[in-house]
Amino acid sequence: MPARHEDQSASHEASAWQLRADHLAAQHDPEIIEAKGNVRLTQGERYLTADFARYYKKTGWVYLKGNVEAVWTADRMTADEAEFDLNAQVGWLKNGFVYVDDAHLYFSGARIEKHEGDTYSFRSATVTACDNPDDAWSIDMDEGEVTIEGYAWLKNSTFKVGNTSMMYSPYLILPAKTKRQSGLLLPEFGASSRNGVFYNQPIYWAIDDEQDATFYENFMAKRGLQQGLEYRNTPDADTKGVWQADWLHDSIRANSESDEDSQFDDDGLIRPNRNRFWVRSKFDGHLPNPDWKVKLDIDYASDQNYLREFKAGKTGFDRTKSVFLDEFGRDIADADAEERTSTLLVSRSWDRVGVAGRLEYTQNFAYMNDNHDPDDNPTLQRLPELFGFVWKDQLLEGLPLEFMMDSSSGYFWRAKGDSGMRVEAEPSLSLPFEVGPISVIPTAGLRETLYIEDEYESGTDAEDLRMRHLPNFTVSAFTELSRVYDLGSNTLEATEENDGKSSWQRIRHSIQPRVDYDWMPYVGQDDNPYYDDLDRLDAQNEITYSVTNVLDRRRVRIAPYTDGDTTAYKPVVDYLDFLRLRLEQSYDRREATREDERDEYERRPFSDFLAEAQFRYNENVSWTSRTMFSPYLGDMTEHEHFLTYEIPQMMRASFGVDFQEALDEYKRQDRERLRQLKFGMAWIINPNWTVDFLYRTDIEAATDLEKTLRLIYTHQCYALELLTTQTDDEARFEARITLLGLSL
Repeated sequence: MPARHEDQSASHEASAWQLRADHLAAQHDPEIIEAKGNVRLTQGERYLTADFARYYKKTGWVYLKGNVEAVWTADRMTADEAEFDLNAQVGWLKNGFVYVDDAHLYFSGARIEKHEGDTYSFRSATVTACDNPDDAWSIDMDEGEVTIEGYAWLKNSTFKVGNTSMMYSPYLILPAKTKRQSGLLLPEFGASSRNGVFYNQPIYWAIDDEQDATFYENFMAKRGLQQGLEYRNTPDADTKGVWQADWLHDSIRANSESDEDSQFDDDGLIRPNRNRFWVRSKFDGHLPNPDWKVKLDIDYASDQNYLREFKAGKTGFDRTKSVFLDEFGRDIADADAEERTSTLLVSRSWDRVGVAGRLEYTQNFAYMNDNHDPDDNPTLQRLPELFGFVWKDQLLEGLPLEFMMDSSSGYFWRAKGDSGMRVEAEPSLSLPFEVGPISVIPTAGLRETLYIEDEYESGTDAEDLRMRHLPNFTVSAFTELSRVYDLGSNTLEATEENDGKSSWQRIRHSIQPRVDYDWMPYVGQDDNPYYDDLDRLDAQNEITYSVTNVLDRRRVRIAPYTDGDTTAYKPVVDYLDFLRLRLEQSYDRREATREDERDEYERRPFSDFLAEAQFRYNENVSWTSRTMFSPYLGDMTEHEHFLTYEIPQMMRASFGVDFQEALDEYKRQDRERLRQLKFGMAWIINPNWTVDFLYRTDIEAATDLEKTLRLIYTHQCYALELLTTQTDDEARFEARITLLGLSL
């Protein structure tokens, strides 16, 4: 075997290239070195290999031939022949192949040129993100140029699935980015019984690191073009906003109820407008002084049917609701709500006090679009409302007496009905003390209300000022008793054989009894203005008693950890409240002495008996249950049960029921019967296939509320999602495709 030769003068850089080969020779010019056999040029982690190399020391150029391979950091190139400027890291490859690690993209072509930075140009080339493009997708082109974290410019390109050509384009521009960048996003498309064939194309604009926008062009064969916008901004750690809006000039209108879908034809409203829209937003932020917090909720729509008709998809109600809950923890009104409310809240807190201001506008669809007369609209607007708070705290040092106060002042307006101002203050004093193991907290308060009337339509003569005085008293008593039971389990040894094994060591059982008493006298309020429910507070004289049982387990599990170069094992302790059971009932002393409507409703001072349970045996099984039992009917009046079983990375199944009996009592009049069932399952069949199923039905109405089936195929370089949904008013089919490496 020939001896290896090495030349360390391949470059004058601080970090020089080193050249090794079976044979090294300088031909005619000592600045030109030829290497043959197992040629290898290295500089740190970079290297080039070939069967033959000619290196020009003065210029830093190298010519390579035969089994050429070049690695710059994580990127890799192979070719039959190649030539590189080692200093500038540019060059060309013949019959070359390039793998760019950051974008996980493969390029192959008859000639590939590497330019400065991460730009490549091609002739007769193929680009793909798939490890095996014969099984997935690729794009063939006559010519092209790709800049990583930039764009791919392709001429005479053909999109292929496997070996089958699917689409041709004479000129195509695609994003080729791993970071957040502007470009076309993958569309959603399908068919709906209500909207016809649809195609929704999102266009993404990365404005800067703190804000972006997505535009939606949603063509629906039966309805027209729906255009949407979603803008997101996060200028600092304490500020974020999501702003959404869409608009549609609808091909369908409903000038009478008979023109509407059967889902909407019994609400007493029409929908004659063609211009339809929905504007919604959530924002959390602050004023220039960050101590002043700002929360903004916008929810304004064109008509009562818009959200009910467009619930699915990227711009639909369901996605908006999910985004708002996930990002802000605040919900929006249901899709079928007749009123939608927008709110602006500004607040600030100090150690002992806090203030807040609120503006609130509520739209009522019943008084829009040629339905009822807007002048008869009784919907309340809060313009504005101010709040002041004194947090509960010890009144004087050394004295257990605690003081707190809530106060508010607001102007309330409506087109028809009571309008005016309400000023209110409710100070209260508490005196916590203990009787042995029992904690007792009595609280006495006084609610003082001043009404300044503007328009008064409650049936009595208006007065400039009205007052209301409402004393109140509450007392709570509670304690906790507990005991720990040693299960006598054998202690697991921290060995490899016991890795992952666990055992329950102890169970703690705690009992938490509690009694609450609420009292407020009857005060006539019918002569006062009525702005909202706070103007008609019912008298109270009620005792509520409950007991909560909690079982908490202590578990020891053997887990591995790294100790130097070896793996060792140790016991890890964790705790879990695996069972919580709460029993509760109330006794209403006012109901026990009620004389009103005795001929129609008998007295029933005892409330339903509540049994609420939460059970979680381990990470796989959880069960929640809520049951109400009437001592007068001797039967259940309401029960909700929800069972979940989950095997991580394999499947998740859930089953729920919601039953409610029809009731007609003095405190629960004309309550309807309800019978609903829900079943869902997500099954990861294998690393590639996942299937989701959801079924909801109204047993009482003998109607299926929703049947949804989602099939997801995940490949190394793409994902395909097929979704079919059928509700009581619409059948819908959707398809979504995601390609790795390209935004489109």
